[in-house]
Amino acid sequence: MPFIEFQVLWQGELKPFSCKQLYTEMALTADRIAAIARETLDNEDKNATGNLYRDVVWEMPLGDKGFTLTFPFKKSPYWNYVDKGVQGFASNAKAPNSPFKFGSGTGPKGKLIPAIDRWTIAKGLPETRDARGRFVPRQQMVKRIARSVYLYGIKPTYFISDPFAMLYTQAIPKLEKAFKLDVEDFLTKNMPKEMAVSFTISIG
Repeated sequence: MPFIEFQVLWQGELKPFSCKQLYTEMALTADRIAAIARETLDNEDKNATGNLYRDVVWEMPLGDKGFTLTFPFKKSPYWNYVDKGVQGFASNAKAPNSPFKFGSGTGPKGKLIPAIDRWTIAKGLPETRDARGRFVPRQQMVKRIARSVYLYGIKPTYFISDPFAMLYTQAIPKLEKAFKLDVEDFLTKNMPKEMAVSFTISIG
């Protein structure tokens, strides 16, 4: 198991402070978050291509003020739309609390139809029939789906938001205990074996 180590100024010297226990506990929490997130993607039928599923990967980069648990989604920049949903141009009923909305001009341009096209291919959707029983070409079907999504939005899954909030809150006592163990280990290694103690008693 990897861990993160700091250099701490201790009694005039730089000493290594290893966060083994804290890192291990955070890694266990991150693994649980990732497992629930992937399970949610499966349950919500959001795993057609598997790209987002495989991109549920955590990192713990070390910065100037410590290390941070993060899920960067480097290959799936659209993850937040799947997580929080998107309000439709004509209706927000599917995602009333989403900060995203089709037609607002804030999202990427020209991405919806290609994304749905790839989705239909990955799902293996056959050509379908219209109301008169005529076959509808896949590209025409893609445009119809895209229009429906644009108008009525995308339902949120909270695949990463919910497990992150729930498990991180539950993990706080364990993280505090783990950090305490790291501090005790540091003190055990760096406190002098012998100490001279003197007492002064004053009255008045």
